Amino acid sequence: MTKNAKFLARITALDFAEKKIFLCPASHIVSLTPYKEASLLGRVLEESFTSESLFGGSFRVTGSTCSGFLHKSHLEGDIASVKRVKVKELNYFEHYPVFTAIPKEIETIHSFNDISVGSLYEGTITSFTKTPL
Repeated sequence: MTKNAKFLARITALDFAEKKIFLCPASHIVSLTPYKEASLLGRVLEESFTSESLFGGSFRVTGSTCSGFLHKSHLEGDIASVKRVKVKELNYFEHYPVFTAIPKEIETIHSFNDISVGSLYEGTITSFTKTPL
C-alpha cells in the first residue's frame, strides 16, 4: 500500500485505552459476514456465571444471557467470585464476546461513536506510522 491509495478494510479489533483501530484489508476477511451480536459491546452483565477452564489461563464464562471468553489477565481474584463482567471486545472470528471482570474496566465508559468490530471502512491512506504490535 502506498500513500494516497484507496483501501477497503474490516475492523477486526478496537483498543479504547490506546485509541487504536485495527483494520484488515485481506479479501477473505472483508468478505466475511459480520457478527450479529455487535450490540453487546460495552454491555455490563450482572448475573450468576459458570465457568469452564480452557487453555492458557482462559475461561469460557456462561451466564443466563450469553457466554464468552475471560482471560486471567482480565480477572481480579478467583474465577468463582465473578458476578459482574463487561463485554470488552468481540472475538470476530469465533463470534464470542471477550469479557473483563476488572472493576475499574467495568466502570469505565468507552465510546468510538458508530465504530464497531466487523464494520467495513473505505478510505484513503494519508500517512504511515510504525508502531510495535
